[in-house]
Amino acid sequence: MINNELLFKGEADKLAKLIEIVERIFDCQSEIKVEGSISIKSKILVDLIAEGLNFGKTEKEIPNWILQLPQKQLISFLQGLSEGNNIVENQLNSKIEFKSNSQAIAEKLVLILAKFGLVANVSEIEQNYRIIVEGLEDNNIENLSNIQQKISAKSTGDIVWAKIESIEEFEIDDYVYDFSVPNYENFIGGSYGIFAHNTYGPRMLENDGRVVSNFIAQALKGIPLTVYGDGSQTRSFCYVSDLVEGFIRLMNQDFIGPVNIGNPGEYTILELAQKIQQMVNPDAEITYKPLPQDDPKQRQPDITRAKKYLGWEPTVPLQDGLKLTIEDFRERLKNEPPKS
Repeated sequence: MINNELLFKGEADKLAKLIEIVERIFDCQSEIKVEGSISIKSKILVDLIAEGLNFGKTEKEIPNWILQLPQKQLISFLQGLSEGNNIVENQLNSKIEFKSNSQAIAEKLVLILAKFGLVANVSEIEQNYRIIVEGLEDNNIENLSNIQQKISAKSTGDIVWAKIESIEEFEIDDYVYDFSVPNYENFIGGSYGIFAHNTYGPRMLENDGRVVSNFIAQALKGIPLTVYGDGSQTRSFCYVSDLVEGFIRLMNQDFIGPVNIGNPGEYTILELAQKIQQMVNPDAEITYKPLPQDDPKQRQPDITRAKKYLGWEPTVPLQDGLKLTIEDFRERLKNEPPKS
């Protein structure tokens, strides 16, 4: 990357596709340098890549999103790293060695290699880092997914190994299906790929503050169901087994997202309250309180990408999922010790 010029190497068909994309989007010039490589002149593209890869910072680093790539793309990244920076030595067939003057890059390379089941050693001399993977049967980065490392080399690498003292089964009381992200109206599960929308199901905590658990617990305890505002705000509820199936399909694909996993069936909060009221206690009251200022008016996921890339869509209707969830709540609340 010199003077707003980028050099790309690769297979002819992929380079042709790259030329078509960048010329269409960035309206820039490209030139075939030698067979298997092209140069592209575009300040905008250079700035975007520099920002994405943190160029210009005091210390170079590998962005976290790189670690989320599938193995195939990680191999391409490592190949580009080796060709662009000449930091890989292939003197011995039994090892792969990287060099960098950045501790952050060294640490990220250890994590990337670990995704292939390879354990690296890191040494540092005068702020120059060597990341070495030894005990290999092959040191061709292109074959990284299939390379085996001797257990003796793994045991001496810079990943901590500890003796297993015992393996025991234990019960988990607290299950969390969603992770709330401040200032966003979605819930995110996992570090990159899936946005999970209003998941519900057995073993939710009765006091977790979510509308399904609130309504079910209130109805079972004979407490009026609390609706905020007039109840016209909408939500889309996804049963937990559907969410898990979405996770499994994503893990078995090269596609990394982002993708919405949720049920596009849309219900008003009042409709949900009335549905749970009829299923638990038709005589239960519904009360209304002021709507919080930041309460979103609508939540309905677009699952087009989930259908296209994962072949996924929800299969559990709200009525069926609520029935299973109510049964679980009823059983747990029945066994709760009386409060003093």
